[in-house]
Amino acid sequence: MQIDQQIQRDKRRFLIFGALLYALLFAGLAHVAGFFLALIWTSPLIGVALSYGLVQHWSGKPLHWMKKAAYAGTQGVHHAYDDLPVRVLWEDESCHVAIRDVFAVMRIPPAVRAKTLRRLALDYPDGGVFVDADQEWWFTEAAVLDWLDGKAHQLDQRALRFKLWLERDTFAPLRKKAEIRRLSRGSH
Repeated sequence: MQIDQQIQRDKRRFLIFGALLYALLFAGLAHVAGFFLALIWTSPLIGVALSYGLVQHWSGKPLHWMKKAAYAGTQGVHHAYDDLPVRVLWEDESCHVAIRDVFAVMRIPPAVRAKTLRRLALDYPDGGVFVDADQEWWFTEAAVLDWLDGKAHQLDQRALRFKLWLERDTFAPLRKKAEIRRLSRGSH
């Protein structure tokens, strides 16, 4: 829980810093141009902050319908980690994660992705990393968690947060949905 507490503390610091920076900007503009012009000039900042907060944070709680409406134009079930799409498929009682999306989340530069992919294919030869019919590379659930765990042991905080997100917020709900479907089919 220590990493979660540190993340929450960092988010609070960022929020306080942003509010102070906005207050200084507003006060400076109000002093130079007047209160109403300062309000007009800074209103886009307020709009961005409120819309981001509503869609990304508060819509998951009581306003879940708002997040659904925001993502209504997309097809299927989509996952996003820090606003980056992550394709996760449920197949054969396990999850598969698109390697390209994992590389994007982990900020692996495009220049070294091919080398990293070759290394992954050697590290996980027994189907942990595979290519589908569309020539898209995928991790199995166990392989992606193992790879991220290795990076987390190298003190990569992003890898640890991403691993926890996959385990808690992605894989667990997919398993639960699959179990509910299996049980509902068995009762008919």
